[in-house]
Amino acid sequence: MKIIYKKILLLGLIIASLFFASATHARKSGVEVTVTDPFVEMRTGPGRGYPVFHVVEKTDTLILYKRYTDWYKVKTNDGKEGYVKRDQLINTLGPDGNEIDFSRPGWQEHVNQPREFGVMAGDFSGASSLTAYIGYQLTHNIAAELKYTQTFSAVATNELYGVNLRHQTFPQWRFSPYFLLGAGEITISPSSSLETVEDRQDSYMVVGGGLIFYASRQFLWKVEYNDYTILTTRDSNEEVDEWKAGFSIFF
Repeated sequence: MKIIYKKILLLGLIIASLFFASATHARKSGVEVTVTDPFVEMRTGPGRGYPVFHVVEKTDTLILYKRYTDWYKVKTNDGKEGYVKRDQLINTLGPDGNEIDFSRPGWQEHVNQPREFGVMAGDFSGASSLTAYIGYQLTHNIAAELKYTQTFSAVATNELYGVNLRHQTFPQWRFSPYFLLGAGEITISPSSSLETVEDRQDSYMVVGGGLIFYASRQFLWKVEYNDYTILTTRDSNEEVDEWKAGFSIFF
């Protein structure tokens, strides 16, 4: 059991490192464009209600490093930071002299947002279950998840901590099937009025699968089935089925 603890902790640290590395990279990265219109207005915030505080003239360059729907956070060569509306950037040119695609983002752009937070609810072998998790997209096909689940019934309350690896064979599909493998620990706490259930802590392994629907570039719906094998200290292990559905946001 200590080995499983160490593996979960190690994978958690790896995911946390990836989160940090990604955030650092996002702060440093950016796309340099050259203004070709007579001027571009920079505002103090991402909206028409914010005042214009600087004007970038034709042939000057801007660095685009964050997008807020129809607005871009930009930086000039002399360090001025502000926001420019997407419509004013349509005619700018990239470093290679070609036009840049400033079309409105579609659901396919979820691939550019590797972090995910989701909640799900369902049935854990007759008990109600609630799950919260965070995920990180390691490749286009594989994501790692850290999750916490709590189940409720008249017999017992369970808590599950675990790590999953999720594989999507066709991540470019809007309805995308996936498979997962995971491991973790379950703590079973019987209801105070019942003595037929032991208060215990066990490791578990899980295999499962489901279907994702990408509603937008930042939002998805998900339905999932899991088959748990709880590794007990008794003569036989326990098998538990779980069905659940929920949603996630990307960021």
